[in-house]
Amino acid sequence: MKKTFVALLLLAGLFARAQEQKSDSVVIRGHIHDLPDSTGIRIASLEGQLIVTFATAKTIQGRFQFEVPVSVVPQRYALLFNHDVKDTPGMWCEVWVKDGPVTVTGKGKLLHTWDVQSDVAEQRDNNRYLAASRSEWDQYQLLAVQRSNYVKIYMSDTTSKAVRKQLALQMNLIDSLTDPIELKIAHNDLRVLGQGAITRVGVSRMKSISYHLAEDSTLRPALLAQYARLTPDQKKDVDAQYVSAKLFPVSVVKVGDPLADTTLFDLEGKAVTLNDLRRENPGKYLLLDFWSIGCGPCVEAGPETKELAAAYADRLVVVGVNADGDAKLWGEFSKEHEITWVNLEDRGGLYTGLGRYYGVAGVPFYVVIDPDGKVVKKWSGYGKGYLTNMVKPVLEQK
Repeated sequence: MKKTFVALLLLAGLFARAQEQKSDSVVIRGHIHDLPDSTGIRIASLEGQLIVTFATAKTIQGRFQFEVPVSVVPQRYALLFNHDVKDTPGMWCEVWVKDGPVTVTGKGKLLHTWDVQSDVAEQRDNNRYLAASRSEWDQYQLLAVQRSNYVKIYMSDTTSKAVRKQLALQMNLIDSLTDPIELKIAHNDLRVLGQGAITRVGVSRMKSISYHLAEDSTLRPALLAQYARLTPDQKKDVDAQYVSAKLFPVSVVKVGDPLADTTLFDLEGKAVTLNDLRRENPGKYLLLDFWSIGCGPCVEAGPETKELAAAYADRLVVVGVNADGDAKLWGEFSKEHEITWVNLEDRGGLYTGLGRYYGVAGVPFYVVIDPDGKVVKKWSGYGKGYLTNMVKPVLEQK
């Protein structure tokens, strides 16, 4: 009874503070049924290629609240569970905010289909797409929870090879179930796209559709028709650039091919190419690390990357390639995290710059280039020890 009384007092304080909302902020209020008390939820900005968390909250009787700045132009945010929350789908709830209040309601941890209500046109548009595929998204999230749990066990240092093999089979089985669901959602999104003007939300959906062009030949002409409807300004959007890269692909460098190169820039704005680095470091391998500030695994890889660069300094040059498009934030992050290896910016963007020629579809993404300028290995993703295990055999081969 005492705990209930304290919880009620906390709730009273929560809503009292809501009455004191600043005129320059917008309140996002959530009420989610069947969430345990103290479930950690965070809110992150969701613009371009960055997902940057700036506040966290704990649920009290399923309720939570955030305040975000008022904006002249609608801003896109993501509600996510904290990393320590178990049995989540590893997705987010998309929230659009301008200058009015936002309410979020739902049930359980399938947050991608929580109901978000506001007076923002983009939010209403996002809700149209969700409504067209709500049952598919709920099926997908349930499977994603299973897969996420398997991944955590797979990445554990204590998991044996035999268990990892079984987990890999289970994850492949889940993938075989989610693939057709994703295709159904893509077709539903295309149908909604054709029902009106294409908004920022629509451009984001086009990006999701483009993931599946190789799986379903009917998607390409349909997506191409929608891409042709975009205005010149819309085509500058980072998601539209990704769609363009998928619709009009370049030849991707494969293992055994000569490296692809372009002009990159260091923190002082000096132009640098990969061939410049090869000439300055004869006989050494290059490890390209495509990364983003808003990418959790990229940040987690930092300490191991530093250790690897130091341990093999006589034969390896690590080259971080950031394409977030925010030089100031990149510089601040680099200083805060003490990046000691070669640290460069790709102003061409992740999807239309150098990464496009290596087939980068997500980060972190790694490429090993030998002293002769040939690509010897490529992979994506990070788990503790994985980076070293992938690079060490190449560097220590006889």
